[in-house]
Amino acid sequence: MAYRTQSDPLMGGSGRVRRLLDDARAFTKEKSTKSGAGAGGRPTLAQPSRPFTPREDVRGFYPTVSSLSRMKTPTGGLGITLTPLSAFEALQGTPPGSPCPKNMPCTPLAPCPPPHNPLGSPDEGGADNADPYWLQLQGLLPLLDASSSDDVLRDALDKVLRITQNIKVVEHAGGTLVVEKVDKRLRPAIGRLEKLQNQAESSVIKIKAAEIILMAAPGGLFYASQCHQLYKLSKEAANDVCFRGTGAARSLLAVISHPADVDMGARTLAAAALTHITEDKDICRSVAREDEGIAVLGQVLHRTIDNMVKSPANPEKNVNFLIQVTSCLRNLSEPAKHAKPFAEFGVVQSVMGILKHLGQYKDLVLNAARILAKLSLHHECRACIHASGDIEDVGDLKHILTALNTYHTLPAIVDRLCFTLGNLTHTAENNRVVVMQKLDALPVVVRLLETQMEADQQLADVSTSPDTPTAQENGLERRSSKQLSPMQAVEGALIRILRLIGNLSINREAGAALCAAPKVADALVSLVTHSSVADREELVMNAVACITNLSYYEIEDNSVIARHQEVMGALGLLVLHDHPDVVHESVKAFGNFSRTHGTRTWMIEKRIDEAMVILLDHSEVTVVTAVAGVLMNFSADPDHMQLFTQFGAMDKLLELFQDFNAQASHESLGTVDCILKIFCNLLDLEFFKDESRAAALHGRVQQLAANLSEALPAMPSLRGLADLTQSALQAIADQWPQLQSVDELEELLQPPGQA
Repeated sequence: MAYRTQSDPLMGGSGRVRRLLDDARAFTKEKSTKSGAGAGGRPTLAQPSRPFTPREDVRGFYPTVSSLSRMKTPTGGLGITLTPLSAFEALQGTPPGSPCPKNMPCTPLAPCPPPHNPLGSPDEGGADNADPYWLQLQGLLPLLDASSSDDVLRDALDKVLRITQNIKVVEHAGGTLVVEKVDKRLRPAIGRLEKLQNQAESSVIKIKAAEIILMAAPGGLFYASQCHQLYKLSKEAANDVCFRGTGAARSLLAVISHPADVDMGARTLAAAALTHITEDKDICRSVAREDEGIAVLGQVLHRTIDNMVKSPANPEKNVNFLIQVTSCLRNLSEPAKHAKPFAEFGVVQSVMGILKHLGQYKDLVLNAARILAKLSLHHECRACIHASGDIEDVGDLKHILTALNTYHTLPAIVDRLCFTLGNLTHTAENNRVVVMQKLDALPVVVRLLETQMEADQQLADVSTSPDTPTAQENGLERRSSKQLSPMQAVEGALIRILRLIGNLSINREAGAALCAAPKVADALVSLVTHSSVADREELVMNAVACITNLSYYEIEDNSVIARHQEVMGALGLLVLHDHPDVVHESVKAFGNFSRTHGTRTWMIEKRIDEAMVILLDHSEVTVVTAVAGVLMNFSADPDHMQLFTQFGAMDKLLELFQDFNAQASHESLGTVDCILKIFCNLLDLEFFKDESRAAALHGRVQQLAANLSEALPAMPSLRGLADLTQSALQAIADQWPQLQSVDELEELLQPPGQA
């Protein structure tokens, strides 16, 4: 029996090949210092790059696009009613219980409830001089002046904050929050703080004052102005350090999560401000950890979506608000340790609710896609999206595919949602079945690939025009640039689509459907034949990986195999690349193509066989194993056995057999298995007519048998290799009776219970 190989579908120009071979031996002897996975930050198939979202140079409302063209600046258009400053100043010195000044838009104040602390509170008619909080506030008010030093102001503000925390009045009914009211003792302080904000130069003072006002005077009257104040301050990244030492983030969360009767414009401003400051890593961690910001924002997201579904009229304000909320969640989803609360508090499902119920809002979908792309890197979050396995339940995968089909022309959304689907189908076979069979995703996948390939070609045509500015002039630099160029955005989308195709094709039915789609083959051939691997390394790498997976399926209408000569001509230029994944996937593809006699003949004519022998010196074991698989196919063909008498192939194989046998690891034994099958195919070769070589092979196979006898009890999976070893020893003994018999080793390699 002749042993042959084919590369399992697991991701994990001929003339130039002739010139490349002259330098290839020196290349492989260097043991490729660049070959380590991820070396120098280079993406690999195991650790692909992530969708890139550059930071905005100028902070502001996100987004400013046509779908929200009616959104205006925070001074109007967001449903905000800004009370004139003079009205706030009129509060200064107003004694508790006094009526509001004329024409002042002041919410009537209900009488205070019974004392909520043993120290009591002032009478309805005026201040209670026995109230220590009132007395303390009276002593602090003169200090709340811009003429005071920053240190004095900060100390005074900290004390006012503590007093405010103690005397804030909250009315409840049956344990449920109804409304919060301004305690009459705090009204003079609010007026002072408003005036201080307008006079002070220190951002810290302004932020602390806003924090106190939001706590002391909950409701629309002060929310609008204070959220506007914090929003303006948050627009400057230099102020992030000022926000760190305050509870402003907690105050903003309180505004965002306030019942919907609060001015939606104020809540939107608060969410925008929180989005800005959570770009700071310390604030981001604080919001997620101390204030349970992820849970709060998740509840707000769920509640708002639910309200929009029940009352769909006039959704614009809600959409604007949700865009800011999801932008903040996007920031909070960045740290890996935040994945757990996203899953535990049901926030993943709330984000999926956008795709399910609000898919018509492009910018909301984009934000949801950004969040999902980050969260799908973590098992606990993927588990929230996975299909359940029930034939009728496709989980949330349907909504992802629907969004992809709707926004197939938008690279930013395609990039992130395909990245998410790629993560969901990387190891979960059930998700592959759901996507390709239950949801019939083939037309969607082909449409995505075709659309982005067309966009890529159009951009390439523009970039090659003689009138086109250089990459540096038009901002086409790669990720060192602060903004992605259109070409980079399309390239990112193509990378994720190809990764998704590669993962889906692991399933046999899905792989057969994908390889039979001519447009998929057209795109792959175009990418590997026309793309510069130096400029688009990850894109080419994923295209080659797809070719490897799809060429595995030996079906009549396999469009990839039908164009094997075009593909192999391009792959021949990649087998000596310095990225190990590019080399590995290229060699695996040759393993699949070399299953036919005509392809093997073509490879010899183009000297690809010589390149395979050179790659036996490669530093990566996975590459050497793939090369051994290609050589195994040659060893089973009587017409092409001359390969093993040239280029020192047999000596290299014997040396590798000895080296990997000594390592006795799972990875190395895979190479040993391939090489041993090659030897079994070649026992009649003239090379082994030399008895010393036959004896050397016999001794090394004996050593392998001894190693396996020790490893078998702990590694039953090696039984197949043990059986092969025994067969090889018997074949050697049959060919050269003068060599030692295998009888003494048979007992060692017997399965348990059969010795």
